[in-house]
Amino acid sequence: MTPDEQVRADQIRARADAATEVLAIKAGAGTVEVIGVDGVSIATFYTTGDDLDRADANSILYEAARSDVPWLLDRLAAETAEVERLRDLVDEFRKRDESQDRIRTRLTVERDEARAEVERVSDLYCELFDVDSRLSARAMKAEAELAAETERADTAEAALAATERDRL
Repeated sequence: MTPDEQVRADQIRARADAATEVLAIKAGAGTVEVIGVDGVSIATFYTTGDDLDRADANSILYEAARSDVPWLLDRLAAETAEVERLRDLVDEFRKRDESQDRIRTRLTVERDEARAEVERVSDLYCELFDVDSRLSARAMKAEAELAAETERADTAEAALAATERDRL
């Protein structure tokens, strides 16, 4: 509420209270001032007469109150619109929070799945490395056996060739 609106709202409150709690009426040259029970001027009205009593003052205050009603209704509508706007903002922030929670959850699941995949691939690599190591060991053993067999065959062939030469 702006300062001017606050002043007007305070004046309306004071007039509403004064409608039943008028202490005095001061009539001046063309004006009537209504004084509340606390001694503060509640309202000043312009009039052509200066012979007013409490009933007239209350009548004037009721008229002023009647003119205040549309302004108060406009203020109420503006405040209601502001409350709705703020509710919409709160709802939007809640949706953003929920959306961020869903994104966090999805990313956490994806991260966990990626970690599991990395672990699975790492295990496969270790198994393949182990298999490769065993195959390499077998291959080296086979190569050693082949070399030994080749050497035995060469030795046997040399012995056979030597025997045939001796026979001739």
